[in-house]
Amino acid sequence: MKRLTDKMNDLAVKGYVKGMQARAKLAEVFSQKSGEGFVDTALKILISVVVGAFEPRWQRMSD
Repeated sequence: MKRLTDKMNDLAVKGYVKGMQARAKLAEVFSQKSGEGFVDTALKILISVVVGAFEPRWQRMSD
């Protein structure tokens, strides 16, 4: 019975530590003020797609 209790305590401690690590990581990610936002990235992708779609037309017009 002691081995089972020790194993359960060990698992509980490991779970607690992993949870605290995940919480710290999330707090770090949400507190960062640098980097790109979703809107910036979406606009860059949209612009590159539009420019890429028009590029073959520009080449044909110049020929």
